[in-house]
Amino acid sequence: MPRVVKELGSYPIPASQAGEDVSEIQFVSWLSIFPPSLVDTYGRERLLSAPTWHVEELDDGSILLVGWEDPTGVGGGDLREYFGLAAEE
Repeated sequence: MPRVVKELGSYPIPASQAGEDVSEIQFVSWLSIFPPSLVDTYGRERLLSAPTWHVEELDDGSILLVGWEDPTGVGGGDLREYFGLAAEE
């Protein structure tokens, strides 16, 4: 699989739905990038062993999670449970 981040180009992706820096995750999406501050919060090994379709450690210490294979499909139940988030309705 080619490096997913390079395929994003310069598309602006907010850290949260409000586009603000966050100290914890609040929802699960198909693609999540945990900056070093969140890697410290959640733990590198915990993120690297999350139940995802793809996980990648980036050069700056961030960790990229691709939750499920098809970005147009529904998924994320395992990740929501893993991070202790409420089920989406």
